[in-house]
Amino acid sequence: DSMVLAPMVRVSNLPLRLLALDYGADLVWSEEIVAQKLAACDRVVNEEIGTVEYWTRPELEGSRTKALFTTAREREKLVLQLGVGDAATALSAAQVVARDVAAFDINCGCPKHFSLSG
Repeated sequence: DSMVLAPMVRVSNLPLRLLALDYGADLVWSEEIVAQKLAACDRVVNEEIGTVEYWTRPELEGSRTKALFTTAREREKLVLQLGVGDAATALSAAQVVARDVAAFDINCGCPKHFSLSG
């Protein structure tokens, strides 16, 4: 039997994932990240706090915004949930973060508004 932290909108961030690992989770899911956004991110290693960070490019969104933070500690246990509507975009996003996650969860139909309000 495995214990997992399932993906939760606006909650499955790095602190909660690490806490779940501390309490014995075998796998942890990220919150859903839009694949198109992730595909256009830069990978930044933050040695000071020990994170790997994915940031949007300012020329694409007007400013840099965080898409994903992770650590080496969760690398073999992190399942990244991608919100995507086509295979090509899913592949582009997956190639950006593949070295920092254990697996991908492809979400092709989650109605965002419902997830946030329901």
